[in-house]
Amino acid sequence: MVSKQMERAPQQPQIASRRCLVTMLASVLLVFSVLPVSSAPLQEPVYWDVAQQIREEIFTNTELMDNASWLTDVFGPRVAKSPGYKAAAEWAVEKFKEYGISNSYLEPYEFGIGYVNEYISVHMMKPQYMSLLAYPATWSQGTNGKVQGPAVYLDFSQVEAEIDLEPYRGRLKNALVLTHPKQAISTTIPLLPEGFTEEELDAMAKITVGPANPVQPERSANRSTLPRQQIIDFVFAEGAAAIVRTDGRTDYGTVVVENNRYTLETRPWEVDATPHPTELVMSAEHYNRIMRILEKGVPVEIEANVRVSFSRNDLTDHNVIAE
Repeated sequence: MVSKQMERAPQQPQIASRRCLVTMLASVLLVFSVLPVSSAPLQEPVYWDVAQQIREEIFTNTELMDNASWLTDVFGPRVAKSPGYKAAAEWAVEKFKEYGISNSYLEPYEFGIGYVNEYISVHMMKPQYMSLLAYPATWSQGTNGKVQGPAVYLDFSQVEAEIDLEPYRGRLKNALVLTHPKQAISTTIPLLPEGFTEEELDAMAKITVGPANPVQPERSANRSTLPRQQIIDFVFAEGAAAIVRTDGRTDYGTVVVENNRYTLETRPWEVDATPHPTELVMSAEHYNRIMRILEKGVPVEIEANVRVSFSRNDLTDHNVIAE
């Protein structure tokens, strides 16, 4: 009996030390559970009354659609240094002031030659009448009055040498020259506007900014073509009234109008820029119909009247600043 107690005696200090350790750990945990953690971020207060005011402005008092209507319906499509742009800019300055941004103004900068599309009327006269949807490419020339002539298909991408232009010599007087094959038309029409996925937005962000090319048949990589400017010089030397193309990417009546596509000039508004010949951007559906008629060997007559103006006296344009 004594011997057993003597055998257990050495274990008592170990048990006591364990109890002491457990007590200390419990005390530490209790202290840390009470004290605030300094590394935890403080939560910002939420001002629900302000959030409700913002929601009220968005859903009840918004002027978004009315402002958009002024810019798109009243002032309409416009390029820099045009009367439409100036009117829209002046309206925007006054609107900012109305919203309480008193330091709103037009900041001048040197731009270049101004351009205005004053009037355009394009019609297919033969074999049947049809009003055609077309616009002049920005900073391209007008027609100097009404002209009527044949629609002639001359695929610029297929001209490899000057000899390829010979079949067109003497055929382009007052002609409207169609410069590329039919544009592919989408077979589906979205019923409602759809947003873009993150993948689509990422892909769009990587697209090089520049004019889209018309849909063209595949060509050999080793094939070289005559410089576009040389083709254009030939076309207008032969008396053509205009060159015609689609925008290369939209359909169902939408037309995106850009700068002249068939020259190397990227800043046509510069004072010393070479004047651009008359170039029309036509809706894909109307362009394709003309092409299908020509493919059947039936002549097409087109009437066009394009009036544009250039302002060279004052090279100043303005940005809208509100701060």
